[in-house]
Amino acid sequence: QRAMKNITFSLLLVFLNANNYSIFTDAAITRQKHEEEKLVAIDANLKNWRNYQEQDPATLEVNLRHLEVEVEELTEQNSTMKENMTQLVEEDDEGDNNIRNNLTKNYTTVYNASKIGGILLGISATISMIASSLLIMIILRSAKGLSSPQNRIIFGMSISDILYSSSNATFNSMIPKDVNYMVWNAQGNVTTCIMMGYICWLGTTTSLLYPCSLNLYYLLLVKDTRTNWYIRMKKNIEPYLHAVPILVGTVGSTFF
Repeated sequence: QRAMKNITFSLLLVFLNANNYSIFTDAAITRQKHEEEKLVAIDANLKNWRNYQEQDPATLEVNLRHLEVEVEELTEQNSTMKENMTQLVEEDDEGDNNIRNNLTKNYTTVYNASKIGGILLGISATISMIASSLLIMIILRSAKGLSSPQNRIIFGMSISDILYSSSNATFNSMIPKDVNYMVWNAQGNVTTCIMMGYICWLGTTTSLLYPCSLNLYYLLLVKDTRTNWYIRMKKNIEPYLHAVPILVGTVGSTFF
């Protein structure tokens, strides 16, 4: 057993020495290659220096002149490129300034147009609301009141006009303030804009369809000599004269 242990230990030492020798050998070979490469580079530099020294002075002077000419050309090209770059930068700055000026002019034009339009539309819408409110008061204080189909249709027309006019009598204040740079008096948000759009669509649609209902009512009353009782009770026509404008306006403002 001792002999076996000694043999095993000896083999292990031999293996380790062999590995160390191979490692040291590889390192020595790599170092030798680097030294050879350095010697080759030094030799090439010496050859170039000798060739340079062996050249004729006249040839050297010609080469120097060529180099000076090339340096001057490169300097001129560099200065030309700098001038071109400076010109391009100036042109870009001028183009940006022109774009900014045009945008500013366009925004100013749109802003002024929205200001004039908003003021005129707000004033006219306010007058229309007052007139429709007076008409409703006249109908309610009349002898017949809302007992006749004619007064009820005109009452619906007045309500529609008030809805439409109320959306335009805000003087642009319901428009989101994010666009106040191009819309005058824009102080609202998305919610107020949606509300104004809903009321405007509802009022526009019903105010356009209610006159059609009134025209149909007068057509039946005058041309066909139908009485209010016939229109309201016998044929049950009047509910459709109110239902169509209200339903179309509500559906349109809800889904569109």
